Amino acid sequence: MKDTFYFTHDYNARTDEKIKRLIRKHGMTGYGIFWAIIEDLYNNANALQTDCDGIAFELRTDSETIKSILHDFDLFIFDGDMFGSLSVQKRLDDRNERSKVASANARKRWENMQTHSDSNATALPLQSEGNAIKERKGKEIKDNTFDLFWDLYDKKVDRKSCERKWSRIDKSEHDKIFQHVERYVKSTPDKKFRKDPETYLNNEAWQNEIISDNKAQKANNEGRITGESEWVRRWHVTYMKEQPDGTKKRDIVGVNEEGLQKIQQSGVEIVYVEELQKPNLKGFVC
Repeated sequence: MKDTFYFTHDYNARTDEKIKRLIRKHGMTGYGIFWAIIEDLYNNANALQTDCDGIAFELRTDSETIKSILHDFDLFIFDGDMFGSLSVQKRLDDRNERSKVASANARKRWENMQTHSDSNATALPLQSEGNAIKERKGKEIKDNTFDLFWDLYDKKVDRKSCERKWSRIDKSEHDKIFQHVERYVKSTPDKKFRKDPETYLNNEAWQNEIISDNKAQKANNEGRITGESEWVRRWHVTYMKEQPDGTKKRDIVGVNEEGLQKIQQSGVEIVYVEELQKPNLKGFVC
């Protein structure tokens, strides 16, 4: 199951003067295209190549309309041949900050519970009633460990299945899991590249080696405008298809994975495919 996020859509967006000008020129079709581009920005770390032909192909419209929507209404920001949105970036930053806070709180609860557990282990039993209370507390701690794992892992997919799997894992493994998860999450800041939690538990991934945090952070800092998401892989594609101007060869640079799949599924003859290197957008100023 693919990890899915939601973004806020202001109910009064159409009252914005820039949007009003867009609708006056391109109608509600242009308004729909604008939101389709916003969705693609959310799905691509707020950084898309300014390839009007490629975007027009994906959205089944003409490149002149795309060019106008991108450039005529001051709705997007540009850096070289890349573009993004300030409002999208703000929402991505807010989401990442909330995610960090939830993970930090989960780590803190786990540390507190570990301290509490150690204290119980060294305490001398005074009477049967006291021992019963300690036993109940121990069960409560065990029951809460999944919530800690869920918040610390921070990829909310198939909770019920994960919880069933967690209940079958030996308690002696929990500490190893928490220590591994904290480093694993740091090494995969983009959740799209983080295993689903059920897969992580089924494969006992806490036994696996983790790519160094330095390498992960370096990858996270390359190929993005701002924020915490990694750059998305892109391709240069050339294929044969009858064009309005009579030419048959179509050349698109900067196609993302979804766009590449659409081209492959369309049945056209693909004559050239090459994956592009990540662009260097360091120093971008919003």
